Amino acid sequence: ELAELDDRRKAMEAEMEGISEALRASNMGGVAGALVDRDGFPRADVDVHATRTLRHRLACLNTDHKALMQQLEAKLHAMHAALAAGAPPPPPPAARPPPRTASVHAPPPFARVGSVAPGGPAAAAGLQPEDRLLRFGHVDASNHDGLRALALLTRRSEGGTIPLLVLRGASPLELTLSPRHWEGQGLLGCLL
Repeated sequence: ELAELDDRRKAMEAEMEGISEALRASNMGGVAGALVDRDGFPRADVDVHATRTLRHRLACLNTDHKALMQQLEAKLHAMHAALAAGAPPPPPPAARPPPRTASVHAPPPFARVGSVAPGGPAAAAGLQPEDRLLRFGHVDASNHDGLRALALLTRRSEGGTIPLLVLRGASPLELTLSPRHWEGQGLLGCLL
């Protein structure tokens, strides 16, 4: 359970870094910059909608990160107390937890998984052909930029994890993808 919380923390921090990086792009308003000019009109040099969407997601992640860190701290204290009392260590976790059904309002899909290579990172994450991507880290239908943002996040997250929200049939599922070099082509092992 502690390892799962730590994986979620790493994925959350990677997504937060990706959003911050996206907000630093030339057509974005930054993490906290003004989105209106001194006359109160939206700035023409800034994609105000995308900036607000990313800032909102970043604020949600910051709140979730704070709560997750409190959970981690409580689990660590409990584990150390149990070890000090001589309790046996907890059993090792399963190889991969089953995908969780997402209970949040899902954004619209922006890409479809065409094929998944056996033994690749996408297969290990649980992606299946015909899954539709709703969110790939911080990337969604509002900011994927012709899937260029997805490719950039994949390269930056090599060796780390990326939280995914996919639509399988009518059910949104949360998965975790770990982009890496493997015996096949690319870092994902799937075609979108």
